[in-house]
Amino acid sequence: MSNAQGFDPATISAEDFSRLVGTMSEAQLGDAIHGIGTGRVLDRVFEQMTARFRPEHAAGVDAESQFVIRDGGDEHPYLVVIRGGRCEVKPERGKEPRVTLVADVLSFVKLVTGHAEGANLFMTGRLRVAGDLVFALRLLSFFDRPKPV
Repeated sequence: MSNAQGFDPATISAEDFSRLVGTMSEAQLGDAIHGIGTGRVLDRVFEQMTARFRPEHAAGVDAESQFVIRDGGDEHPYLVVIRGGRCEVKPERGKEPRVTLVADVLSFVKLVTGHAEGANLFMTGRLRVAGDLVFALRLLSFFDRPKPV
């Protein structure tokens, strides 16, 4: 797992993906994501969010959260719906999300793998938040993020 050559986002574990992200420069990470396909990588990340959902941390939450991941001129929208102790992800835009988070693909991948913190990305302009900022701060705690090494 020392490089990204041949890694398959459909089979790599979240922990292995996190370790891989931690070993790469931004240029290497960008090349790896683009080599595999941004959509494939993001689909897997959001699929893992559903699998790593911690309903006990989202008790009483009934909300839609919009993620818009930018890669150059392309935008990849994902709607994360938390309702009734369940989490569902849809590759689409929501009508009235409680919060919208916009990030470039590298910042987002670092955030979800534990190699960047949302507050730091927000303060440096690499993560934009619209809507309920307090809810946005809680959002990642609803998921079991892989531990960085």
